[in-house]
Amino acid sequence: ISIPVFFSMANGTAFRSVAVPALGRAVAAGEGIFAAVAQRLILINTFGILAVAGVLGVTALIAWAAIRGAPQSTTSAMIPLLIAILPMYVMASVVEAIQGPLQVRGHFLAPGLLRLGLPVGIIAGAAMSGGTSIYSTAVGGTIAALSALGMATFFLSKEKMLPGRITRPLPEDIRYATVDGYRALILSNLIAGANPIINQWLASPLGPGAISQVGYANRLIVGIAALVLAALGPLLLIQFSKYVSAGDAKAIKQTYNQFTRATFWLGSLATLTIWLTSDLVIGLLYQRGAFNAADTRIVTQLMNIFALQLPFYWSGISGGMLVCALSLNSFFVVQGIILVAVNFVGSLLLMRVIGVHGLALSTVIVGFAGFAMLQGFLIKYGHVELSRRELFEAVGSAALLTACGLCIWSFHLRIAPDSTRGQIAAGVMMLAAVATVTWLLARAAFRGRGLSIHSATDQ
Repeated sequence: ISIPVFFSMANGTAFRSVAVPALGRAVAAGEGIFAAVAQRLILINTFGILAVAGVLGVTALIAWAAIRGAPQSTTSAMIPLLIAILPMYVMASVVEAIQGPLQVRGHFLAPGLLRLGLPVGIIAGAAMSGGTSIYSTAVGGTIAALSALGMATFFLSKEKMLPGRITRPLPEDIRYATVDGYRALILSNLIAGANPIINQWLASPLGPGAISQVGYANRLIVGIAALVLAALGPLLLIQFSKYVSAGDAKAIKQTYNQFTRATFWLGSLATLTIWLTSDLVIGLLYQRGAFNAADTRIVTQLMNIFALQLPFYWSGISGGMLVCALSLNSFFVVQGIILVAVNFVGSLLLMRVIGVHGLALSTVIVGFAGFAMLQGFLIKYGHVELSRRELFEAVGSAALLTACGLCIWSFHLRIAPDSTRGQIAAGVMMLAAVATVTWLLARAAFRGRGLSIHSATDQ
């Protein structure tokens, strides 16, 4: 399942990142050009999804035919399942890919809800079979994905973006920017996918359960990080694309600085929240059966380290969306190669000193390095500016988070089952104080902005 899932997410992210800026440029050329560009882009991407699915299906069939006479194995059981789930992931990939064009038209809630169809269908299929057949998940998922695709077709038709008889070719500038940008983003996604593989490979010699411990801790942080990325990324991409199309450099810099400042403080608040509650959360989610108290302690420690990357990850969303809006996506390929090297070397060195915790710390270093490279690239070419005030705010946020961390570990202020009422009260008061500071600074960052940014933030 991980093969089509990875492609679906990589393709959806890459297509949205190139389609939204292209549609932003097409808006200025008129409604007819916009509709033609949207239809052409969706059609090309749909053909690409079908082609990849065809290659996967043919390869699976050839492999299945080659091992049919061999004894029953995991591989021989996996291949039919891969073939069975391909139709639902083809349809789900199309639904994922059209998120960007629909968001340009102001549809945010409905496309997001359509993405729920696949997991709901898979769960419903498994429930109907009573867990007796894994193929029931493919049946339920296919029905749900088909329903979601039907609803997506309705929205595309309503906005005149449904591919039909297209006679107008893509404008040359849009075609080159889209093709080159899509190629670069797919390649950078493949490169970035190497980091978790490296971590799992390096964790395997560290003893029983090390791979699972890293996976459990990192999975929660990735999920938390994705919440803000999924909510904020599309809005910023649309906003930056409009400013780039209009040539409004002042609005680009102002919007970038304000969202970067606000999300850095928000990431610091999220890190502090995780430090205070990780013992309780890990215990409630995982501690049962073979997952004992020792595993809970290690996973909690790993999660606390992984949480350090949230300020850099969230404040880097603005920069990432601006690079996409500027169609400078080749930067992500160079960045990805460097960060994979940093992760490999850092993990190799740190794990020799602090064991499995070194893998988590190396991931944090990669997050900081990626953020620094992104800022340096945008500042070097004059797209954004870093003022002294913003630098002081970043240092102040880091200092406040460090002070809070020292207090938590010195006075055991974690919110856990074995904590005293005084410790819980002190932890809650600390969290409330930092949340108030974050809210005040975020409010100050957006003071004086026009209606467009406020309305985008509300969406």
